[in-house]
Amino acid sequence: MDESNASKLQQKKPEEEAGTSTEKKGKLNRLKKMWDGLIQHLCPRRTRNGVNSDSSSNDIPKLTVVFDLDSTLIYSTREKLFSNQEKIDSIRYFVAIRPHCREVLQAVREVANMMVYSAGTPKYVRHIVQLLDPEGKLFE
Repeated sequence: MDESNASKLQQKKPEEEAGTSTEKKGKLNRLKKMWDGLIQHLCPRRTRNGVNSDSSSNDIPKLTVVFDLDSTLIYSTREKLFSNQEKIDSIRYFVAIRPHCREVLQAVREVANMMVYSAGTPKYVRHIVQLLDPEGKLFE
């Protein structure tokens, strides 16, 4: 490639990048409009006298969030593997609560009903829930 062709390619490069940036913005705007249209279609707002009738949360049921206990909220083993594992004698397991687990549960509790799922026995689940929620406020 001679110097004049290389020079022409260098001159076109910034324009191409600007064009690409503009194209990306256009695509993002179209995508945003499509998304907004989909949301409006799926979640229509009924208005009366300029006020959304769905602005009150009284008639909106809370979501229900189901958390898997094992290897999600907690990590349990038959033998102690980590220093932060607590021994639960009645079920013969060492249990470690995942970092920030309680904070997440408290935040979700404010906006949703919560349930737990486990492949373990009911006795195991009761003990783990007691460990996660000693005051009985999260899982009523």
